[in-house]
Amino acid sequence: MSSASSLLLTEVDQENYDRLLNVLELSLGQLELLLVVCDDRNQQAQIIDQYSAELRSQSIAHYHTQLPMKEPNLRSALDRLVQQYPDLEPASAVVTILGTDHLIELSPSQNQRQEFYGYLQWRREALRDFSFPVVLWLTHQIYREMIDYAPDFWSWRGGVFWFGTEKNTPALAKLAPPPTLQTLTDDPELQSLLQRLEAAEQTPENTADLAALYGQLGEIYNRRTENTYNRQFAIQAFRQAVQLQRKLGSKEALAQNLKQLGDLYRELQNDVSESLVCYQEAIGLFREVRSRLG
Repeated sequence: MSSASSLLLTEVDQENYDRLLNVLELSLGQLELLLVVCDDRNQQAQIIDQYSAELRSQSIAHYHTQLPMKEPNLRSALDRLVQQYPDLEPASAVVTILGTDHLIELSPSQNQRQEFYGYLQWRREALRDFSFPVVLWLTHQIYREMIDYAPDFWSWRGGVFWFGTEKNTPALAKLAPPPTLQTLTDDPELQSLLQRLEAAEQTPENTADLAALYGQLGEIYNRRTENTYNRQFAIQAFRQAVQLQRKLGSKEALAQNLKQLGDLYRELQNDVSESLVCYQEAIGLFREVRSRLG
């Protein structure tokens, strides 16, 4: 095992660093999701520089990329990286993902962070396409929220590595989802729908099926009113459905999902302007298809 001799780390930080490096070395050629929690950007940069140098000394390539802010989708970030580096060899590569700290700065109201957690929760199966260890850097706040809002992705973690003042919080690292949180394991309807959605995403020609499935997903989350985050997931699902329905020209389905989006924006976020945009587009479409009820 290598050591970070050039880093000024506390004893516990040093142990976490050595453990992280050891896991990376043992995980080559397979998907391993490693969560690194640190609030200090300077320390983050120093640690990344150090393990990047130590990996290169062992002929292990280290790649890093930023989480896209417009669409904070981990899968999209990895796709973009692989396209950027066509010579990437999974058997001798490690990938670092940065940028989740910007989600707090850019989205204090949590909307963009909820979108990030939604992608993690729904599309984790799509990450199986990658066969290299992924180091995802998080702040303490993002990590705590991930446990609540993306529990099924969180359960995939290959390890959590803490650096900084709150690193010695073993209870956090072992937290289970709150008792009121319905996960895939205790909701057969949601589990079945997500499996169908993941299968449909593998075949782009099934755009109509995918749009319908996202609409159904939004309706399921919309009915689960016991937690605010369920409504946030409903918004994300309906937005995905709307995006696909616009491409398909499915006016009636599009109008219905826009109406549901407007309801959610008004109820959950008290965002009258966003609701109005959805309602205005929906009513225009209802008139086009001569839907009196709409």
